[in-house]
Amino acid sequence: MEDQPTEAVDSDADDNENQEDFSEEIEDEDTESSLENEDYPGEDVVEIINLRGETTTVYKLVDGRYMDCTNTVYIYDGKDTWTDTNGVEWNQEVI
Repeated sequence: MEDQPTEAVDSDADDNENQEDFSEEIEDEDTESSLENEDYPGEDVVEIINLRGETTTVYKLVDGRYMDCTNTVYIYDGKDTWTDTNGVEWNQEVI
């Protein structure tokens, strides 16, 4: 019967190792995703406005482009201008 607690302790040790391995994998994935984001300048979500006063919210895609809820794609120049697929220029809305 003394062997049973030892086996339980060994089993717990294996569980701890598995949890540590899983935690390391998650940390590696987090590092990779944050590195991908650093390749493209700009915020993840931006309110933009064009010269006609129209506004929309755009969301950064993994490839660095932006898209709004109507699936219009916007290209960010890295400074202050987004250009949609029709060539219309947009700037960040100042609230």
